[in-house]
Amino acid sequence: MLHKVILQLDPDIFGKLKEDFTANRGEKMLQLLELYRAAKTEEEITHKLLDINTSSFYTLKSRLQDKIQRALFTNANDVYADLLKNLAGIPYIINNTPRESAILLLNYLEEELKKADQPGELAQVYGALKRLHSRNDQYYHYEQLYNKNIAYFLAIEKAEEVLSHFVRECTLHANTHNGTGDVILRLYVKELHNLGRVYDSPRLKMYRYIAEVTYALFVDENREIPGSDDTIEETLAKLSGIIEEHAEDMNYKYVRDIWAYLSFEYYSSLGLVKNATQYFDMLVANQFRVLYRTHRSNTTHVLLSAFDRIVADKELTKSVLSWIPEPDECNYYARINIALFRAGVEFENGNFSAAAAVLNDTLNDISLKPILIAEYNIKLFLVMCLLCAEKTDQAEIQFRSISRKLTAVENKERLHTGVNEWMNLVKLVLTGKSADRKSRIAEAVEQVNKVRKGSNVLLPHIRLKENSVVALTKLL
Repeated sequence: MLHKVILQLDPDIFGKLKEDFTANRGEKMLQLLELYRAAKTEEEITHKLLDINTSSFYTLKSRLQDKIQRALFTNANDVYADLLKNLAGIPYIINNTPRESAILLLNYLEEELKKADQPGELAQVYGALKRLHSRNDQYYHYEQLYNKNIAYFLAIEKAEEVLSHFVRECTLHANTHNGTGDVILRLYVKELHNLGRVYDSPRLKMYRYIAEVTYALFVDENREIPGSDDTIEETLAKLSGIIEEHAEDMNYKYVRDIWAYLSFEYYSSLGLVKNATQYFDMLVANQFRVLYRTHRSNTTHVLLSAFDRIVADKELTKSVLSWIPEPDECNYYARINIALFRAGVEFENGNFSAAAAVLNDTLNDISLKPILIAEYNIKLFLVMCLLCAEKTDQAEIQFRSISRKLTAVENKERLHTGVNEWMNLVKLVLTGKSADRKSRIAEAVEQVNKVRKGSNVLLPHIRLKENSVVALTKLL
């Protein structure tokens, strides 16, 4: 873990740590920091490289971790840091400050927290004001406000939870043949609507808008917002308005990337390249940190949607590959999308064996039994990589496996567009014996490339170019 954290450190923080260790004569600490930064794996860093014994090595590692934790905390900017300090000081304010002064301070905190839509913190303030008014009629006023803000706080917490469940169900829906997924997703959107009735909170609206647009883009074939007459574009505009209104609030600030991602997906689906480009540029400018926000939207999908734009620029490809975070092991959707992206980059560059290795590792690491759509995405792509790498025997084994799975699918309508085209191409390469086999394969390649764009398409980011077609025809 320490190795990954050091690799992820911003250059400024890394530089400050080096300066601190140099100024305080922490030569061994500095040496260990630089070793971790340069190493490919944590295992290659041992006590022998530092010429110290094992016990001293683990002590040094522990101290380095403490230093890094402190540096990360110190450099974490939070516009509400002072407010939170004052909240922590409430016991001092009400017990060690003249009553009138304490009330004045708490009233200031109240106004600031109202602007910030922080009902949980407001409840603490009203709890203190209750105690300061325990002997007059104002007590009941503040008790009511306290109870209301506890309810508001719980509503926001519940909305966060519902959105998280919605995103998880949405990604599951995208990778299975469960036909009831859209019904469940609509219920989650409806629940977010109902929570919005508890009180008029921009945060509650923001969560609802994210769910509505995500549903319309990735679930509803007619691209309609469930339970609303608003269009996707109108809902995105409302989401943008809320973010702009609270530009410095951390609760909204980090949703800007999600708004840019959803806007990019929307305009890309319409073929409006100019509109989509401005949002893509925003994601690049922020180093694709949208990939950290998988708890609020299925953001890793952008890697496949923006694949052509990324691979068109070698330097950008290199940057994006370095920006991709290590996903949660249980987030199969993110792991699958990242694997398809990494394999796609290798395939695009003609590194067919390397692409196959990425996909094969994914099949070994993740049990895809309950998520069939993901399985045939990965396996059909793996078959193509193995064929292009002239590993026909391995390709046949994988092809037979996925053929059996697809034959057993009852609801054929939920199969991705392009499955038949990919299967036809692979069959021609593996089993075709006709005289016009070469021309038929060329036609099959053309059909595969033709269905790349659009919703519900198998492997939309993979295009068969001259290098891959040449590799296939070598097998004839």
